[in-house]
Amino acid sequence: MEKLVLLVLIPFFMFNLFSLDTIEKLESNAKKTKSSQIITTDDLKKLKDHIKESNFSGVIYLSDEKKVYKLCSEKFNEIKEDELIFAIHSIGKVYTGILTLIMLQNNVITEEALSNPLEIDDYLMRALPLSVQNQLKTATLYEIMVHKGGFCDYLEKYVNYIEKSLEKNCLPDKLQKPEDFLSFADEKIVKLEPKATHYSNLGILLLGLSIQYHYKKIESLDYNAILKKYILDQARITSFYNSRPKQGLFNEKDPVARYICGSPAGGYWTSVKDLHKFGQWIQKKCKQEPKFLYLIEKYGQEFYSIENKELHHGGGIPSSSAFFSIFLDKGIIIAIASDENKDKNASISLYRFIIENIIAH
Repeated sequence: MEKLVLLVLIPFFMFNLFSLDTIEKLESNAKKTKSSQIITTDDLKKLKDHIKESNFSGVIYLSDEKKVYKLCSEKFNEIKEDELIFAIHSIGKVYTGILTLIMLQNNVITEEALSNPLEIDDYLMRALPLSVQNQLKTATLYEIMVHKGGFCDYLEKYVNYIEKSLEKNCLPDKLQKPEDFLSFADEKIVKLEPKATHYSNLGILLLGLSIQYHYKKIESLDYNAILKKYILDQARITSFYNSRPKQGLFNEKDPVARYICGSPAGGYWTSVKDLHKFGQWIQKKCKQEPKFLYLIEKYGQEFYSIENKELHHGGGIPSSSAFFSIFLDKGIIIAIASDENKDKNASISLYRFIIENIIAH
């Protein structure tokens, strides 16, 4: 699932322990946030007019620290907000990234492990192409977190599988666990220069399976159960699905869209309301837990811009798109999902309009 945002890379250093001074500085910095931004009636009018003029088809949740605003194109006005469920594509990587940081915060994964080769269960390793197995002997957990592992994709083969199933008048299997996607892994390995990155859905899929591997040392739960325990339940997210629920919205012109299933790399289905709620939960956690904010700033480069204090990620397929953003200093959260993707940038175009016409003013 195509990523529509720029990765911001910062240096990587290893620390095993927080000093008292470090924690005190983090707590002090958390209190010294910039003035939060208030969304005005004028801002909302601009956005409503733009939605109409641009023929945007989708739903937006936009909030400041005082209020949440829901806006949508006309055809979604009569649908209950809990049923405004879309595929969020590569935004699923943020859930995986945040879960990785929680594992670090709880010492399920140590910071030392980040500089070691990524580990998964032996039976899962054997399901991978030999070239990927060999690359996993040297690619570190951290490198894979930030798309520096040299891996490629699994989506091309997965989409081909869906298309061939439909050609045979068969429904494709609903893949429910991360390991279900391993048979589609691309065997190609990219040789990267020291500062280069190569965006990889396969890499983030393997990251999710590594979380599962490490967590089994303390409790026998699979990846989906770990995600539910540490994020979905904590954020009180009630609509989150590995495959499209009955009410899931999609582009009916695309024969593949309705059959896409989610993995740690993306493709989950959720309501825009719950995507926004995920943002509120992260925002609160960053304010209340200095160590968590520290980990985001240090290791969250896949989705975090330290310069803008913004967590952000986009995603899409040719027929639909989504975008997610949290401005930690400004108190602004943006959650967008669309059942269309004109020129492959419907959601990011709306995000940019919000940045240029609301947040930048």
